Amino acid sequence: HIHSLDDGAIGDEIQELYLIPEEDIDSVDKTRQAVLHGAHAFDVNVNNKRFVPHLGMDSIFMYEIADNDSAQLQSINLSPMEGDGPRNSYANKNGKLLYVVTEHTQWLDVYEIGETQLRHVQRGSVIPDDVRGQFTFRSNTVQPSRDGKYLFASTRSWESPGANGYVAAFELDDAGYLESETAVTFYEAPVTLGSAGGLRVASWEDKTNGDPSGLTDYMYLSDTSEGWMFILGWTPSNKTLDLVASLHYLDNATPYEATWLD
Repeated sequence: HIHSLDDGAIGDEIQELYLIPEEDIDSVDKTRQAVLHGAHAFDVNVNNKRFVPHLGMDSIFMYEIADNDSAQLQSINLSPMEGDGPRNSYANKNGKLLYVVTEHTQWLDVYEIGETQLRHVQRGSVIPDDVRGQFTFRSNTVQPSRDGKYLFASTRSWESPGANGYVAAFELDDAGYLESETAVTFYEAPVTLGSAGGLRVASWEDKTNGDPSGLTDYMYLSDTSEGWMFILGWTPSNKTLDLVASLHYLDNATPYEATWLD
């Protein structure tokens, strides 16, 4: 659903988008199992383009916002491999690139944003090479550092005893492309991360993360397997991603996502 936000509050519904044929709405599977294979994100760039990664269709739907604020479908862009399952995306600040993480195959993809379609140009692994093919994983989120020079992508282990979750860090060049398709480092969580693996970079700055030669970014990493919320710290000067704090929830609570407050 697309709503107006003129005063910051959710206003009137402007449009309802269908990612399947409209005539199939009444008969399509609407159980939780079906939802797991649907669209997981709706992202916006500065050029009035909208992007919807659709996990089950291995595709990224690209829209343009018309003068009447409705979304007009421009193209349906296939992921590079069948079974990729594109899950979440992030459009860079200049509106020229789209970063997409694939849930089922653990890749970070870089697309150039054209006038009406996407062009795939880069792909980097969000898990270490030595665990690829050895265990089953599900990747979740891609997030930028506060200065926009790095990307972080989270992955959870999936029904694979002995395997933990990961966060990968990638360096970007001045144009926003991956400096290398190999991650500069990985953080291995002490747990699988369950069905979560939520990751968000804090936007604020204080005396603990304001020195460019030291730690510059905090991010949370959520876990539903044992009920942990981990806080990681990114230090770009030596390209390390470390655990700086953690909270174990009581009474079997299992954090999935959260919001940073200023």
